[in-house]
Amino acid sequence: MIYLTGMMGSGKSELGSAASRILGLPFYSTDDMAEQKAGMTISEMFERHGEEYFRNVESEILVEVSTRPFGIVSTGGGIVLREQNRSLMASTGKVLWLHRDIAETAATLDPLGRPLLKDGTDALFSIYKERLPLYRTADAEFTGNTAEQLAKAIAALL
Repeated sequence: MIYLTGMMGSGKSELGSAASRILGLPFYSTDDMAEQKAGMTISEMFERHGEEYFRNVESEILVEVSTRPFGIVSTGGGIVLREQNRSLMASTGKVLWLHRDIAETAATLDPLGRPLLKDGTDALFSIYKERLPLYRTADAEFTGNTAEQLAKAIAALL
């Protein structure tokens, strides 16, 4: 598997989906799969059951997706917070960190539908600071902004 990690708004889903088409690989979104499994949106999971509930569902989905046919996996931005998730990704594939300038992300990210940003994008900077050392454990870092560039980076990892 190729696991895409990075902050919310870094382009994991959009670029990963497009790169999977270019490379002819399946695409999996842990966020989409978590919503399907729980029967509610991520925002609803946070509101009704809290972040810990969502993180548990997210971890279950990661285990499930790691056994699927080889492809590109867009992970939720906080999946790296749990050691078990980082270990699973490292042992079942390559981890690619989609790194986008955090100020640029904050300027373009719509906080609606993002439970961790319910009070605005100011929280994004503290979240980034907390997660940065975890993102840096990836096998490779990607800073491009097109699907073609991402496809080339994935091909290089392979």
